[in-house]
Amino acid sequence: MKLFFYMILMCVCFLPNLVFASVKPVVRMANELYTYNMGFNNIYLSDSDRAVLWRAINSKLLSMQNEGKLPFQLINEVSAGGHYMNELALDSDIYLIPAVMVNSARDTSYSSTTSTYYNSNIVSGISLIFCIPEEDYERGGVSFRMLGMVPIVNSAVIGRTQKSENGRRSLVTRKTPILEAEKASKFISLSKEAIEKQINFSSAMKNLKDPNALFNMDTYQVTNVKMSSPKAQQTFQGQDEKEIKFLTAYNYTAGLQQKTKKIVYPPVNMDNAFANNVVDTMYSLSLDSPNGSVDVGISQPAHKIELDISGANYTYANNIVAYKVWLAKHNRGGEFKELTRGYSQNLIDDGSIDFNTKDMYSRLLMGVAWELGYAER
Repeated sequence: MKLFFYMILMCVCFLPNLVFASVKPVVRMANELYTYNMGFNNIYLSDSDRAVLWRAINSKLLSMQNEGKLPFQLINEVSAGGHYMNELALDSDIYLIPAVMVNSARDTSYSSTTSTYYNSNIVSGISLIFCIPEEDYERGGVSFRMLGMVPIVNSAVIGRTQKSENGRRSLVTRKTPILEAEKASKFISLSKEAIEKQINFSSAMKNLKDPNALFNMDTYQVTNVKMSSPKAQQTFQGQDEKEIKFLTAYNYTAGLQQKTKKIVYPPVNMDNAFANNVVDTMYSLSLDSPNGSVDVGISQPAHKIELDISGANYTYANNIVAYKVWLAKHNRGGEFKELTRGYSQNLIDDGSIDFNTKDMYSRLLMGVAWELGYAER
């Protein structure tokens, strides 16, 4: 009965246009930033880095609240992790946990006849996770169950200009390796830019014509990413394969949620405890903070989405190098959709190729994944 009441609150939070949403629900935000450990190429974030990002999120939400743009009443609350978990009340409130889901840096270098150049592809993915508290009968205290999330994503490359003076190509410019502090600084600036520009709760609040769809958990999640392309299989192996699959899934999820207003869950990381810690029909997502960790239970989604890195290719002819990737989407209903994205440019003056194939495929896949998600209806 209590879960049914929470589902009504979920409607109010995510679907404010429903006729019964006359009062804004209270949403209590954890007073620190959490992180999800992807397990590969993570950028180190200090306590001060976390504080900077938490303040950016809090400032944005308070500004939206003052402008009347929040569909809920925001209250800054105690930490959701550590010893604070036992202090949370099992009441009708909804909790908001801000979490870094992606903080990735992929380093590459390129050698010409005269110099070696360095790049680092920085990816930021932050999610605002809405939860309800519930009793943890196994360990005592309070745990959480996810209602949905608002994901935002941003990326950039350190060490490469966008365009040369003649406008024909981007240029590698960095002749020294990128330091960890510089990566963290770039990650923070990318995250703050996404927080300021992308947080828009109207994109998470769609008035479903059939409310029964929501009560039946009308939720969406990328549960698998295949790699059927032989060339992609040759390019991405081991940890590289795990990383690009998760980044592809997260970018798709962000595009899907922003365009369609659907209620989404984080993509399943098939090589992480997130996917392996399954009890009955629940997943467990572990989020960490300096004051402790918190587990967020995630129900099986009503709509499971499978992505497939179905193609990858590059060609080199007439002093031009070209890269192309294909990404397909399947769902349980048999629907199939495929998009492609490519990039080409002239070689540098001495004829060298200053792109790493793996790096270029990664950038293209993240871009086409967001585009594929945003193309959904």
